[in-house]
Amino acid sequence: FVEVVVKEQTGGKPIAQVNINVHDPASGQRFSGVTDENGSVRIRLPAGSYQINSLYKEGYTRSEESVEFTVADGQTKQLELTLSGLPSVRGVVYDDAGKPLEGATVQILPGGWGKDAVSDAEGKFEVSWDPQGWSSDGTVFYIVGRHVDRNLAAAQPVEEQETQITLKLRPAATLAGQVVDPNG
Repeated sequence: FVEVVVKEQTGGKPIAQVNINVHDPASGQRFSGVTDENGSVRIRLPAGSYQINSLYKEGYTRSEESVEFTVADGQTKQLELTLSGLPSVRGVVYDDAGKPLEGATVQILPGGWGKDAVSDAEGKFEVSWDPQGWSSDGTVFYIVGRHVDRNLAAAQPVEEQETQITLKLRPAATLAGQVVDPNG
């Protein structure tokens, strides 16, 4: 067996529902498991050499680290791995008059697809994103806020280390056009 415990990098709290993939490089065979409420999973393996090359849970950064280990007959190999939470930003959305804006959709682009937040009655929101997979040279992340019903929007750069932000939405542009096929 391999017994893997996954904990948060900051604080060491066990993480449940982490998907773990184990790969046998010699045969190409793959094994997988999901951690329980104690952050632990046991995966039965034939004796041999293996790699854990994927740890994933929504809300955490993907682990790019490959962990190599060997399991002997009758042995249980124990490993402890960590995951980091995604960076997140909290803030308040205001309208052009400076009043908190309820119902605005807020996201970070690129890297925040599917991670929209909606501001509450006080205009407060919290949104996270995954900066992994984007070039550290030249990629600018933007926090984008929109209130479709009032036709308000804003976009401004945001840094990974920022944790608080104020977003003031202003009247947005409306685009109109026609989509045509290659024949016009």
